[in-house]
Amino acid sequence: MGELYLGRQSGIAANILGSYDPLWSGNFTENSWSCALYGVRFDNTLKYTKSFGPVTAKVQYSVGEQAGDTSIGATTGGALSYTQGPFSIGGVYQQSKDAHSAQLKVAGLGGTYIAGPVTLYLQYINAARDPGFAKAASNSGGPLANTTMLSNSGNTLRRTDGVWTAGVLYQVAPAVGLTVGYMNDTIKNVSSAGDSGRMSTLYAIADYNLSKRTDIYIEIDRTSLAGGEIQDRNGIMPFAGASLGAGMPNAASTRNGVAIGLRTRF
Repeated sequence: MGELYLGRQSGIAANILGSYDPLWSGNFTENSWSCALYGVRFDNTLKYTKSFGPVTAKVQYSVGEQAGDTSIGATTGGALSYTQGPFSIGGVYQQSKDAHSAQLKVAGLGGTYIAGPVTLYLQYINAARDPGFAKAASNSGGPLANTTMLSNSGNTLRRTDGVWTAGVLYQVAPAVGLTVGYMNDTIKNVSSAGDSGRMSTLYAIADYNLSKRTDIYIEIDRTSLAGGEIQDRNGIMPFAGASLGAGMPNAASTRNGVAIGLRTRF
């Protein structure tokens, strides 16, 4: 019969792409910034999942709840995944519409392969934001208000982000894992000037799992910006309130980080 989920739910892009991300979702911007390209959780969502042997299908509709046009603020999508033995592959398409009918369209494909204690990860995301695409302010009741996704404010061009992610997890012991990952975003039409840019992050994490949902970790990372991304006000680092890039004069283009933390996944 399948499973039906109602309410504030994770989107199917997050479900599928998270399955093929070395971290699912990191605990801070430098190792989780790709999530902001498609949004993680959506209000007023109906999501249906059904498996057919090794194949699983998912569909999503998140109600926009805007008077006069039910498509405004809505998010729709579909996904398929195939898992057989140590191999898994999945693809997803998702689109969201803002207050002025501008859209964010996301397509992604990913896969994993398990060989004993080692799991290999690979995925690609293409996210296209229409000119001027913008989510409403959080808790405002406006379209897409409570979904974490990037805008394309002030840009008269359609912006595209193409992100490759690759990584490996080595399960040293049942409770201990070592992860190394790399994310690279090639950006077209960063601004109305038609400039291009790039953002990349290399990270390594040692995890100790306290339970199925909670872990403590030590992490190091290096993030680099290039081209128009250094002065990009619609980029991921300004969105997170970070000092890297942020479109400010003399903004830094690289940053190294070290972290010790506690994470619960829900």
